[in-house]
Amino acid sequence: MPEHVEYITFPFLIVPRRWNRYFYGRHEELTNIDHYLNWTKNPLPLRTYTLYGRRGVGKTEIALEYAHSNPASYDAIFWIGCDTAISIRQSFSDAAIALKLPGADRSGMLLDVENG
Repeated sequence: MPEHVEYITFPFLIVPRRWNRYFYGRHEELTNIDHYLNWTKNPLPLRTYTLYGRRGVGKTEIALEYAHSNPASYDAIFWIGCDTAISIRQSFSDAAIALKLPGADRSGMLLDVENG
């Protein structure tokens, strides 16, 4: 059995854009997200939080602000694009490559590590 090796350091953050230093407001939404996702405040073992609304109301900016302002609260934060099946697959491939997982490759395929 292979020895357990970690190839990266934590916390680990994969998001599509840098922190928007001009982000302003939305404190209630950010507090609600933190109250639900923060494991010290909510003991559920697995948590997800959905932002929904019309195009252009700031959902992405809120999610990015939360991710950038709370990285130490989590081992890892991954941005999974879900516009299409291809973007979902690419997001998971990018995460696997960034984490240097054995078998991850740039083509989006998972290689068979045991059988070459």
